[in-house]
Amino acid sequence: MKIKRLSVAFAAVTFFPLLAHAQTGEASGGGSLLANLLWTVAPFVIIGILFYFFFIRAVRKGRKQSDDYMARQKQHNERVEQFLERIAKALEQKGKDAV
Repeated sequence: MKIKRLSVAFAAVTFFPLLAHAQTGEASGGGSLLANLLWTVAPFVIIGILFYFFFIRAVRKGRKQSDDYMARQKQHNERVEQFLERIAKALEQKGKDAV
């Protein structure tokens, strides 16, 4: 819930200048080259930040969970192998005792 509030606040702060600029009704021809470049590049930067924030972080978190799962699976397989070796030794010992 905290992330949702943070993202809404971030979007509001980010898009507020765009909304203020749109309400003034200024023509785009009167601005400086730097301002025009900023207004052109800003949406791509914002989209890139949002993409990183939501998708890349989710992929990293999923990868970490996957690595943890694989480590637990490996430990489980090692324990099962040890149990099977014990059973095999016990059966061999029982076979030797029976002969």
